[in-house]
Amino acid sequence: MTAYTAALTSLLATQSSPSSNRVAINHLRLSFYLTDPYLSHIGHAVGEVVEYGITTDLLELAICADVHDPSYEQCVVFGQRFMTFVQACPVAFRWLTRLILQNLTFGDSDISSALNACNKLELLSLTYCVCVIDPVTGEDTVLTIDAPNSSLLALEITTCAYERIDLIQAPKLGRLLCTNWIAYIHLTMFYFMKLSCHPCERSICEDSAQQVNVHASPDFKHLRLSMLEMVGFAVEEKLMKYLRLVMKRAVGLRRICLFDQQPCAKCDTMDNAQSPSSIRWRFPTGDDERKLIRQQLVDGFSSSAEISIV
Repeated sequence: MTAYTAALTSLLATQSSPSSNRVAINHLRLSFYLTDPYLSHIGHAVGEVVEYGITTDLLELAICADVHDPSYEQCVVFGQRFMTFVQACPVAFRWLTRLILQNLTFGDSDISSALNACNKLELLSLTYCVCVIDPVTGEDTVLTIDAPNSSLLALEITTCAYERIDLIQAPKLGRLLCTNWIAYIHLTMFYFMKLSCHPCERSICEDSAQQVNVHASPDFKHLRLSMLEMVGFAVEEKLMKYLRLVMKRAVGLRRICLFDQQPCAKCDTMDNAQSPSSIRWRFPTGDDERKLIRQQLVDGFSSSAEISIV
């Protein structure tokens, strides 16, 4: 990080100096560790460049912890450090268009605060990120996204263990991608949603599907969701219940695509061991079975959604 910061600040200093021959930087992608005392130097160097209008098209920061497989306590520290970084470098984050974060733990309002500070942000990607644990109940708190002035177009959540995700306000958000989905998501505005669940995370996926049944309001109707993709579909009762719930709530749903699981080392190990979990987690293969699943999904209520099992 010492060498990285020195090289970066030197390069950007030549672009922001009034006496230098400036070259337009259309795309600036930076990837670095969340390590002090380098953050403020990086943030201020980027801020000076964007203040001069040298880069305007794309500004991406990919930030991760500097510890392999950090503990929960370490992730809390990294989350606090990131929020301090945002507050200390408002100019850089005001021009940010893409933010990729990994192994951070946030307070319940931190993401909303960050989005409000990054009003040009179009992509937010979270990997192995969680919320702080409630000191009273010991449970994960809810990740709330409430950013009415946000420019966010896409939200990517990968292997994040949230109790629930409440998307209150994100008016331009049109794409939600959840990979290794282990959370209940309260939908306010999507055209397209993609979920991914692996057999190796079966118990977590079961809990998530159950949470949907518990938390969803019986009167809730989603008008804009038109397409749902599920990667890792199986002949499994709780997943069927979850899909039927989405079909019931999303009255504008036009297409559902159900896919087999993607390659995964843990899943392959389960399959090789012929464990009970891998036997129960089975993708439908025959035409008759797929036809029966389609009938079961629409049984009891009308839905015009096209169901593809591929």
